[in-house]
Amino acid sequence: MPLYPQGVAFPLGNIPQSHRNILGRNGGFEVWQRGAGNNASFGLPPNTMQYTADGWWFACGTNQQSIASRGGGLVDGSWSSGIFFRNPGQTGVGQYWLEYPLDTDEIAQAQNKFVTLSLTAGGGADFSPGGGLVYAFLYTGTGAPVRRFGGAYTGEIMPINAAPMNVPRSTVARFTFTSSVVVPKATTQASLALLWTPVGTAGANDYLVLDDVQLEVGSVATPFERRPFESELLACMRHYEKTFNYAQAPAQGTGTATGALFTNRSYGTNAVCSSHWSFKVTKRITPTVITYNPAVANANYRNGAGTGDYTVNPSNVNEQRITLETLPTTVASDLGYIHASADAGI
Repeated sequence: MPLYPQGVAFPLGNIPQSHRNILGRNGGFEVWQRGAGNNASFGLPPNTMQYTADGWWFACGTNQQSIASRGGGLVDGSWSSGIFFRNPGQTGVGQYWLEYPLDTDEIAQAQNKFVTLSLTAGGGADFSPGGGLVYAFLYTGTGAPVRRFGGAYTGEIMPINAAPMNVPRSTVARFTFTSSVVVPKATTQASLALLWTPVGTAGANDYLVLDDVQLEVGSVATPFERRPFESELLACMRHYEKTFNYAQAPAQGTGTATGALFTNRSYGTNAVCSSHWSFKVTKRITPTVITYNPAVANANYRNGAGTGDYTVNPSNVNEQRITLETLPTTVASDLGYIHASADAGI
């Protein structure tokens, strides 16, 4: 039986939070701020790859128009799950790739140790891989943190090179895998990857659903560590943040009431409007910034005091803040509105 640090035994079902889940940033698919929050749904055209649920990179191939969306929890205590569809009628039979890349500080606790992966998975009634087979891999390397999808890691080792999971259809099951070797001491990059290969033409319910994914140090799977939503959201913001309300997917023309930045600091002809966006969480690296006009389909400031747009000029971008200025063409009393996202993902 596990012990508290003081040596007091406790039952497995009551293990306290210890940040033992290396995937604790969003292993339970609770955070979907890159989309429309609790109503998030990402439509992926064929041959597309992108982040969906925070931290989870999804890639589909030729003739594999797909959807990644938030679903309800699959087990007691869970609020959310991740559902990954091959759309009805699609004929692509290339391998799907779902990946959770880790930063160096996240994988460091596993160096020179065995690790155990556990997850809950199920398939729709038409989940098409033969035998419902889904494969799990933990890739590690000694380079800078990157997604494994782009190619083999430097000095690559696969501590978890799992036998396939026979994922049941129309229900769910819990699966557990322990690494066959320790995570190398020199590991600085790592990714968990889940792979499956559909067959035939997709039916109405050709999807994989996942919940409560946990990677932890040791050779025994413990109960999933469920953290407060706000804690996971802040952890995810180290990789991605947006000015939009949580429930608003980033897009042009969503209006100013969805959390737009605002400024009226204009001092006359050829002056500028400036918005200073201080991030809620310091980013892991200097982020890539995308701007969105709240009124129309472009990336510029909207003049809230009249009509028209002002070209935006991002400056002073770093891990903690950004300044969004107009070019010096504004006039006294102009109001500037703009949205932005800051992406520091791996």
